[in-house]
Amino acid sequence: MKIYGGNSSGENLDSTNLTINSGTFGTIYGGSASNTKINQVNLTVNGGTINSIFGGNNASTLTGNVTVFINGGKINDSIF
Repeated sequence: MKIYGGNSSGENLDSTNLTINSGTFGTIYGGSASNTKINQVNLTVNGGTINSIFGGNNASTLTGNVTVFINGGKINDSIF
């Protein structure tokens, strides 16, 4: 399962804010899937099991900063 902090496609966003407290996920993207410009991405992981984390977008433009906090949980693969 993929989780996106932003949208799947389309509308530009000033910022995204995503917090994961529990659950099991394949890939987490702090930003959007595609065709979206985002200025700021904020991603916090407090728990759960996640294969991979991408702080930014999957296939979109990021114009500002990415902030990622890992406070807990299990990351099975990589953080990008």
